[in-house]
Amino acid sequence: MSLLPSFLLCTLLGGDADEVQLRAAGVATDGPGLVKFLRSFTPADIDPASVGKLIQGLGSDEFDEREACVKRLIVLGPQALPYLRQAIRDPDRERALRAENCLKVIDAGPGANAHGAVLRLIAKLKPDGAAAALLDYLPYTPNEKLLEESYTALAAVAQVKGEPDPAFFAALRSKLPNQRAAAALALAQSGRLDPATKLLADPDAMVRYRLALALAPLKVKEAVPALIDVMDVLPPAQHGPIEAILFRLAGDKIPQPANPAAWKKWWQANADKIDLARLTDQAVLLGLTIIASATENAVREIDPAGKLRWEMNDVNYPMAIQRLASGNILIAEYRGRRITERRTNGEIVWQYAVAMPLAAQRLANGNTFVATRTQLLEVDQKGQVVFKATTGNVVMAAKKLPNGHIVCLSTGGIVLRMDENGKETARFPAGFGVNFGVGFDLTPKGNLLIPQAARNKIVEFSATGKVEREIDFQAPDSVSYLANGNLLVTSQNMGRVAEIDARGRVVWEHRVTTPGPLKALRR
Repeated sequence: MSLLPSFLLCTLLGGDADEVQLRAAGVATDGPGLVKFLRSFTPADIDPASVGKLIQGLGSDEFDEREACVKRLIVLGPQALPYLRQAIRDPDRERALRAENCLKVIDAGPGANAHGAVLRLIAKLKPDGAAAALLDYLPYTPNEKLLEESYTALAAVAQVKGEPDPAFFAALRSKLPNQRAAAALALAQSGRLDPATKLLADPDAMVRYRLALALAPLKVKEAVPALIDVMDVLPPAQHGPIEAILFRLAGDKIPQPANPAAWKKWWQANADKIDLARLTDQAVLLGLTIIASATENAVREIDPAGKLRWEMNDVNYPMAIQRLASGNILIAEYRGRRITERRTNGEIVWQYAVAMPLAAQRLANGNTFVATRTQLLEVDQKGQVVFKATTGNVVMAAKKLPNGHIVCLSTGGIVLRMDENGKETARFPAGFGVNFGVGFDLTPKGNLLIPQAARNKIVEFSATGKVEREIDFQAPDSVSYLANGNLLVTSQNMGRVAEIDARGRVVWEHRVTTPGPLKALRR
């Protein structure tokens, strides 16, 4: 029974999906049981020196020694994870590659779904001892997918009766970088900025990077030079989130060329005049990109360097994606003839059968807005249709706005606007052609961003159809507006996903080997 999807288990056995899954796996679902589960996967006594020798042995001149160290590290399993994760950044290519291979073997271990369910329940129940158990468990999570859920759970249990849990102060002195970073971030979120600010001088670059990204929007001025300094250490592919902050602070005084040396001079000249309040009115992005590739039947998330974080390979021609507040992904599966809500491991927790879905959007009221080639629908969680409309045209893409109005792209390059009852209120030509897989977005002030593949342009229209600006981009098919003011653009013909700034300059790019309809979103 444990192999059944959680929404079926929930129906058969009753209760919360995570609880049902854990009961089926024989895991206790009360607070002490959940904490005990984490403790069972946390080594009680580790000799860092012996693990360090094995890590060094991965780069040995002797093949037999390298192979022996790989085998011993894999046997250590969770105990070796924090050391291996640091080793993949080792300048010694042989050591880094072997460390990465060890991680792949350990990450493939069983029980990841159970770990995720435990973490989510801990965040919900907040049992005694959860903070200390989570901090101890953090370096030994079975795979990279669960790290984010661990951080989410830590944020949920950060305070005890309005005060930070003492476990976080103890973790600031940990020998493990991600424990120090997690503790400092949790304290910063609870209003204690001093510990996190002090760790901006941490010897580990990733600790400085994570903390500086979090502290800059909290108006901690020391975070800005820390971000600039860490650019010298991180590869350029990871500079995107840093540049998003620096570009916003610099406004129209972005140094040219915008490299680390130029940013240092800019900071020296402008530090006294910079207003960090510019960062508080919009979210700072994590730099994680979710890509739906229809021809690959896949949805995947990559980090700023292009490294895969998770992947679903059984999605039947995804034409639209939305990341929900729960962390689940809502997907319009065109050839699957359904809308699915899935966890990042691919598990389906909700679905709605419908022919030819091109768009899916979870609304604030919990309902789901669906656009197919012939109709516009709104369905509730039980799958009951509560709204239905047709346009008289073949639909290419659609969105429902917070006020209940609908914006729809139809064949012939026409934008249709409809009121909450589905009555057409306006239309104008937008010149996007008949691109299958076209995707559009709205700016904060309500303007429409429309890709015009044939003209190699992204055009911003006012609500009435007036052209506000044009940005050059080769064969764009979909565009989304990012919180930092940049645009995330895809091109199915070029197999390309790119972030561009307001001037059209590419600040981040990822190539897809299989051409076809692409959608992407950034968080």
